[in-house]
Amino acid sequence: MTEWQLVQGSQEERPLELDTTSSSFFVYQRKNIQRVTATDDLTQNTYEYWEYEERKLTKDEYSRIREAELEEELTQTQLALAEIYESAVV
Repeated sequence: MTEWQLVQGSQEERPLELDTTSSSFFVYQRKNIQRVTATDDLTQNTYEYWEYEERKLTKDEYSRIREAELEEELTQTQLALAEIYESAVV
């Protein structure tokens, strides 16, 4: 997994926060995505681009992180169901 880096992109569509399809080997994770308007110093024309923080994970790293997240979600769901069950029985 790489460190977060500030990136500028010229794509027209808003970049995905989690890009699992553009690379066969990596998953790109993005945050703080914002559209920026700038002015060309030479021509004084304005243009827009995307600016965001991005890091790169291998597909294996992403799978392990996602598996841990799903296990935590499952645990939280089970605890919530147990609490509902206990309050209904009493």
